Amino acid sequence: MAVEFKDFAAVIEAPLNEDRSLAVIAEVKKLIPNKPIRWLVSTHHHWDHLGGVRAYVAQEGVTIILQEQNHAYYAEVLSVKPWLLKPDRLALAPPEEVAEGYTFEKVGQQYALTDGTKVMQVYNVQGLAHAQGMLMVYMPMERIVVEADLFTPPTQGATLPTMVAPAARTFYNNVQRLKLDPQTIAPIHGGRTYPWADFARYVTSASTN
Repeated sequence: MAVEFKDFAAVIEAPLNEDRSLAVIAEVKKLIPNKPIRWLVSTHHHWDHLGGVRAYVAQEGVTIILQEQNHAYYAEVLSVKPWLLKPDRLALAPPEEVAEGYTFEKVGQQYALTDGTKVMQVYNVQGLAHAQGMLMVYMPMERIVVEADLFTPPTQGATLPTMVAPAARTFYNNVQRLKLDPQTIAPIHGGRTYPWADFARYVTSASTN
């Protein structure tokens, strides 16, 4: 997911691998031309979500916004070592800044990225069993909340499970705790957005796993 600011772009999540990230970077540059990708929000440390971070650092020189508990692991992922099998761009041409450690913006409980007009708020998800150090993103003007692994909308025409998964309930509780007012959920998994009102109705009326 890409967010356009006045003079730059930010991307949320870099999944899978370098090839995937290079394709996304190319698409972002088509959709948001003449603006550098300066920031990458990485929600958490699972490999299907961070597998492409090295490509963003090598290709765009981004600053990665991550939850502070994950910093040591991401530093290891971005370490520059000899690669014998299919070396990626970071291994072939590492920028000096990676070695010097200027690649990260560590988030404790919350962080705000702004150009003076548009605001992107980043929050730590508290009380989540799925992964410690999980971030979610909220765009207050657009009323969009971006989340990973907390809630996956059903495919068109399908129904929601009878019982609410613990991660979905934790997601709802964190939005309430932070007093956010989303209208739309933009999930990393699932392929489509979902109305917050429908999700809230589901969580507050269904059973818990």
